[in-house]
Amino acid sequence: FRTLEDVLAALHLQVNDWAEQAVRAAVADAAGLPLADRVATIFHAYAADVTADPRRIRITFVEIVGVSPRLEEQRLARRARWIDLIRAEAEAAVARGEAAPRDYRLPAAAFIGSVNGLLHDWSAGWVDATLDEVVTELVRQLLGILRPVEWENGR
Repeated sequence: FRTLEDVLAALHLQVNDWAEQAVRAAVADAAGLPLADRVATIFHAYAADVTADPRRIRITFVEIVGVSPRLEEQRLARRARWIDLIRAEAEAAVARGEAAPRDYRLPAAAFIGSVNGLLHDWSAGWVDATLDEVVTELVRQLLGILRPVEWENGR
């Protein structure tokens, strides 16, 4: 590496690759499960991977932000990949009749913001909860996005 920024860029990509691999494996493992179980399985896999080492959370949610235009572009490109992954899973749930038909770009971006904020705050000790409680809350949020009350009530 020529600079510390190059090291950070490589670490950021590696941490995201590990998390994405864990999520894709969970997607395969959760095939055929009802939506709530599928979402929980996938998100537990993500959370377990990204919190496996506290440095992963710092790299992913803290250290990468605002370092330089190059790293900001990399961070946003990775975020776009996560948005695409969430959208693909949401659209598959819609096709199965398990989720409300809608454009999931904005909700996926909002959910990622919740994930980043809550996992960072939990890892910093600002949230008095277990990781399972944090994951359960985030799964509830995602299920609320996928199945809004008005859709559940047939409106």
